[in-house]
Amino acid sequence: MYLPNIGWYSVPTHGQFLAVSQMSMCKLPNDDLIVGFGYGPEGYALRFLQLSVKDLEWRSLCDVRSFNVLRRVNCSISYYENGIYVFGGRSESNTFPNELWRFDLTTHKFKLVKTNSKNLKGRYGHTSIVYEDKMYIFGGVDKDFTKMGLLVFDFLKGEWITEPKTAGTPISDRSGHSACLYKYFMVIYGGEDSEIELSNELRMLDLINMTWDDGGEMYGEIPDRVKGHSSVVFKDSMVIFGGENVFGEVNNKTYSFNLALSQWTRLDDATETTDVLPQFDPNSNSESNSEKEIQTVNKEKLGNKKTNQSTSKKPKIQTKTNKNENEKDSKSLKGFQIGKQFGIIDKFQFDPITQSQKIDSVPQPRVYHSSVLTESYMIVIGGMQTTKNNKFKYFDDIHVFRFEEELIRDMQKLLKKGIVADLELEPLGLNTLKAHSFMVNARVGSEKINSFIINSREVTESVLQTILYYLYTDILLIKNKSEKKQILKFAKELEWQQLIERMESKNSKEEKRKNEKKFIEDMEKLIEVQEGKDVTIIVNNKDNKRIQMKVHRAMLCLRLGGDFLKLKTDIIDDKTGLSEKALNIMIRYIYTGVIANWSVIFAKQMANFLVGFRIHESREIMIHCRKKEMIALNN
Repeated sequence: MYLPNIGWYSVPTHGQFLAVSQMSMCKLPNDDLIVGFGYGPEGYALRFLQLSVKDLEWRSLCDVRSFNVLRRVNCSISYYENGIYVFGGRSESNTFPNELWRFDLTTHKFKLVKTNSKNLKGRYGHTSIVYEDKMYIFGGVDKDFTKMGLLVFDFLKGEWITEPKTAGTPISDRSGHSACLYKYFMVIYGGEDSEIELSNELRMLDLINMTWDDGGEMYGEIPDRVKGHSSVVFKDSMVIFGGENVFGEVNNKTYSFNLALSQWTRLDDATETTDVLPQFDPNSNSESNSEKEIQTVNKEKLGNKKTNQSTSKKPKIQTKTNKNENEKDSKSLKGFQIGKQFGIIDKFQFDPITQSQKIDSVPQPRVYHSSVLTESYMIVIGGMQTTKNNKFKYFDDIHVFRFEEELIRDMQKLLKKGIVADLELEPLGLNTLKAHSFMVNARVGSEKINSFIINSREVTESVLQTILYYLYTDILLIKNKSEKKQILKFAKELEWQQLIERMESKNSKEEKRKNEKKFIEDMEKLIEVQEGKDVTIIVNNKDNKRIQMKVHRAMLCLRLGGDFLKLKTDIIDDKTGLSEKALNIMIRYIYTGVIANWSVIFAKQMANFLVGFRIHESREIMIHCRKKEMIALNN
């Protein structure tokens, strides 16, 4: 597993992509992207483009005008069976088309799909996902500016289901929200409801049983209420980027919501940059809010009208902005090469570069952009913000956010925070670095701890940081030839064969898979290692006898939350009914991030255990998974 730190990269492309916002995007099975329509400096766009992920080249798929397809904004485009389906939107003539168009990816022709849409209301600002043979559309605004709810299209029958039957309490009708597919759930977040109120509510619709979940309490660093943001699902987390809050501020923050933990986490280290977006009241007929005004937004100065959703004013955060924000340097070769440095994906073609450069390509704040997940990274395209002169700025850049595996991310946190670290290393330099002896045991060998400490004194601080980063994450980021030489010498002195082989390897795909498996195996070794384990958990076995297992406090706090530190005890005597089997599953999760053998009984036991010890940071993982397990059993 050769993944970098979580972070943003600026990616240049070949060919022309117009600066645009409110466009629509979807992904093809080969991971290429389809982007269509939208609005920019030149007005309503009539582009229908494909971005090749292999060579990052834009190409036009067809001349849309020859098929009588209206220019539009905020429509939805979805892939199904070698076709792209375009629905809804708001046209440049201020109409709300209700027809469904299909673009054939073989013939490159649009065709109007015959459906039962005679009495179907058109909408814009909605979202769409495809699951099996149906397209699920949620939200949006109709011609009367009324917020809309759920709409389903059956591809096999060629029919709209205008009033789909669902169980549970549905999320309120809204627009400007985001929606993405997680397993067989449609995950909806944020947006503006019928009361013109912004929301940070997250709800899921079970697409098998057509049942709405009941929401529930959220934990962690909860983001502002937003609209006009984007979201994707990576593994068990929904990730959102950008958007506009209740004060009209547009941000460039990236948050992750763990759908198992019900917990929010701020992923990026972006500056707290915000821009205020002029507000347009869709219910107003005034000239200042008309389509004509929007089309001339780059020629005339717009007023900055804030929403009346709060009586208190939130101070605008002052930060430094990117000096080159108006230049195309944000898509420069530097950003392109940095991607290669951290192996963004094998499909991208990059030039070689030394690894001393920094990632500094966080996107500028934006709203009404598009994003999609491809492999383990999120691609963000387009969008808009306001300039200092209260004019709209439209983006034609592309940014990539690279994710990490949960285990890697947590181990980085363990290294960075030094939770109850018991080793102090003194490299050549002024600073002392902290580490955990149990990690050296797992990765180098317990008999080599003293040699590890002694050799650490013979390398520079920068080199030791690189070695420790590899020790904790299995990621080797060498900055230059001098550092490589020192690391290799360090490894040979310790007879650290695993690191020596890594230094001399060609980093083929087969080797990467082998190393990934080996890292998990190293972490599993810690389950058996007894050295340094300072917390004892006592539970009942199947014969109702008390048994005990020891764990490292650092790993316990890292995985299940810092609340365990507050217990200030070396013994956790469980009285909630946690079985020996459930304890074994939990301990494997603590050390590897892998949860196996889920069952309703296990999930219930773990929920009771965590709630019983008031572990607020993680208790929802078991409660949430128990709910999903019950749904699965009902099927």
